[in-house]
Amino acid sequence: MKILIKLLKILGMITLVAVAIIGALFGYDYNEKLKRETAELSFATEKEWTWHDKYDRIQIHFDKEMNKSILRKVNMHEKYVVYAYKKDNYNLAAFVKFIVSCKPSSKIETSEKYSSGEPITLGCNKNGDALSYSVTWDRRDTDFVWEENLDGFKVRANFGYWDFTKLDQEVTLLKAK
Repeated sequence: MKILIKLLKILGMITLVAVAIIGALFGYDYNEKLKRETAELSFATEKEWTWHDKYDRIQIHFDKEMNKSILRKVNMHEKYVVYAYKKDNYNLAAFVKFIVSCKPSSKIETSEKYSSGEPITLGCNKNGDALSYSVTWDRRDTDFVWEENLDGFKVRANFGYWDFTKLDQEVTLLKAK
């Protein structure tokens, strides 16, 4: 009987230690996930972004100056952010911000060209911490992939996974008379 009680005590202690270790591992993993999400939401911005589609990692922010919402997707590994919004005619406009040191307020002419033959230019912001490039498509359809290589500055965004419904609704509501 004494051996059985001793065995139950040892088994109970082993169980408690195992539960504590497993709980600590889950707690650590949860804390690390929260840190990653916070870092992603605050990456390369001073504005407050929230999740629009957490599964596909799409963020949203209402821009008061533009009076419309902007979506963005952060690529922390490649150090760039893709922003997208809808124009008043529902066409998609986007820009990419490459997080890199550059000469403030400078322009960099790339070897890539527009269909008109004019060179594509990257612009450095006034702080000298990011290059950007913007584009507008003459279509409402958003089921496509934007992919470019601007002399080593690569961007890839699959807009087919982005939900633009809210942005389209905002454009419609702005047309109220």
